[in-house]
Parts: sequence; C-alpha cells; structure tokens
Amino acid sequence: MIVAFIPPGDARWLDVLERTPHDVYHLPHYARFAARHEGGTPCAFYARSHRRALLIPLLVRPLPADIGAPPGWSDAASPYGYPGPIATHPLDRAWIQQSLKAFHQLARAHRILTAFLRLHPLRGIPHETIAACASTVHHGDVVYVDLTRTDEQIWADTCTNHRRNIKRILEAGFSESIDDWSAYPSFPPLYRTTMDRVNASRFYFFSDAYFRDLREMFPGQLHLSTIRAPHGAIAAAGLFTHTNGIVEYHLSGTAAEFRQHAPSKLMLDAVRRWAARIGAAVMNFGGGTGGQGNSLFEFKSGFSRSRAPFHTARLIFDAALYAAVTRTSADRGATLVSDAGFFPVYRKPLAAQGQHVGVAPLTAAAVSPAART
Repeated sequence: MIVAFIPPGDARWLDVLERTPHDVYHLPHYARFAARHEGGTPCAFYARSHRRALLIPLLVRPLPADIGAPPGWSDAASPYGYPGPIATHPLDRAWIQQSLKAFHQLARAHRILTAFLRLHPLRGIPHETIAACASTVHHGDVVYVDLTRTDEQIWADTCTNHRRNIKRILEAGFSESIDDWSAYPSFPPLYRTTMDRVNASRFYFFSDAYFRDLREMFPGQLHLSTIRAPHGAIAAAGLFTHTNGIVEYHLSGTAAEFRQHAPSKLMLDAVRRWAARIGAAVMNFGGGTGGQGNSLFEFKSGFSRSRAPFHTARLIFDAALYAAVTRTSADRGATLVSDAGFFPVYRKPLAAQGQHVGVAPLTAAAVSPAART
C-alpha cells in the first residue's frame, strides 16, 4: 500500500475525485480556500493499492503553544463543511480499515496528535466502517431533497405552512433569480446583519476577503440566489454550490424589513427547482445549528421528509501525549464540555478569557446558522 500526505496540487488528488462520488468540499482548491480563512496547511491523506484509493482532505495546524506539547507537533481537522473520507471502493470494508490504520501510523510518524473528521452525510464511506477504527459522534440529521423525483412529489413533501408562504409572497410580487451577480456586493452586509440578528458565533462573521475568494475560486460551482421585493430591493439572498450532482446550501441572509414575508422560503424553493432543471441529483439543506435538532432544523424540515445522519470522527494518534496536553489544558482552566461537544479537548474554550484556544468550535462545522433567516 502506498500512503502519503499530498498537497492540493498533487495529481493523485484529482485522480481519486475522477473515480469517486464527491462534493465541493473534497476539491483541492476548496482545501486551499479553507486554509486561507481557517488557518493551517491544506493537504490530504492518500492511500492506494492496485486500483483502490482513499482520500481525506485536511487542514494541519501547529498545536497551541501553551499546552506543553513537544516542539513540532500538529493536529488535523477537516475543513468547514462535509469533506469526510472518500474512496473508490467505499464498500470494501477490510481495505478501508487497513487504510485508516495506515493513516494512524503515518500521522504519528509526522507528529500529528489528533484528527477531527466531518463525515459526509450523503457521500463517502459508510459510517459503520469508519466507526470500527475511530470514535464517532452523531450530531443529528441533515435534511435533503431527492431531485430525481418529480416537481409534484417534491412540492407534496413541502409542509403546508411553507407552501402557503411561498404562494403568498409570489402573489405579493416578489421575484427570484439565480446568478444575478450584480447583487453580490450586497450579500456580505446582508449576511452579517442576519448573523447579528440570530446571535451567531463569531466564526460565522466572514471577512470581505472570504466572500471575494469564494467568488473567485469557485467559478461555475458557486451560485447566488436572490429574492427581490416588488420595488426591487433585495429581500433575501443565498449562496449555494453545485458539484458532481450535489447542491449544497452554504450561506444566506434576509433583510429585516422583509422577514414577515418569509422570502427565504421562496429562495429555497426556487433553488431546488433550479437544481432539478440543471440535472442535480440531490440538494443538501444541512442540519440545525451545531448539528442539533432545533428551530433551524424544523425550518429546513418543512422542505423535505428525507433525512440522513451527520457524524464526526475523532482519532488520537498518541494517547500518552494527548492525555498530557489535556491535563495541561485543564490546569489552564479550560471549560469542561461533553466529548460530543468539543474535540480535541486541548482546544476547548478558556473559561477565564471567554475565548477559544486555537480554531473555531468544531461542532459548529458543516451546518450553517445563516440558513435560518
């Protein structure tokens, strides 16, 4: 078996994607994009033997300086989203588990202490296979729409309240459009005011550079949906990706003065109809805030009855060192939270400072609070 950590420019990365169902989060340029805005070095764990290959996109970061780790140690995490492990032969349980054991050995040799993986709810390796080699946590379900069904079937699965709101806003003269990029400069402030209104984590207040890079690095894969009021003002807008037959709900915002009209419902209905027209197979709405069932999840549930479980996987490559730095973190006053709430422990919030050690809270990943507008 050949195993390596490969950079985004390595041809082997694209070779796996060409032979494997994947999403935007698995693309090498998505890893580069995530590294710019989340920090760390983009790479992927790669394993191959014969025609079989496995890929795990990662961001590798130095360990926090104040946890007592030896010099040169790092940890790894999936970029924001659902870039979990994918394989050309996802049902070959024995080979995949052999590859994951090789991942453990190679990471340890490269002084990588832990890995936090966000598994894809609709693509990738079966959860049961990964769970045999790693600790996994179920964070709730995502809502998705099977776009191979007819418009009538999709509409019938939409809850009565959503259908009533969509009909009313159309009758009121609101209009929808896809990829009217003249509206894009208005999106970041619209999005941020929405994040303020819902008291989102600071992680979600993305910079202007984030939105610029998103547009520049994903031409043809990033799409903008805009809902305008009868007089032309933007009532709601959202960003979506389309890659390899999967449409992902990324970010959205709603103008406060139009909230009573529920323009985000028209936006999501318009996007799922557009996605079906262009031949996409599935649209993933994501789950609730932090992956949990809450008002955001209930809102999304009104668009479909289809659900898929979302899991994360946690791997510790050096148990003794992990225990040592965890004790140091506790001595510094890190707030104790459940294992399901934060991993690795040494990046937990500091109670005294009210801030995070290292990166943003990992349980917030893969679901967007912007979706509830």
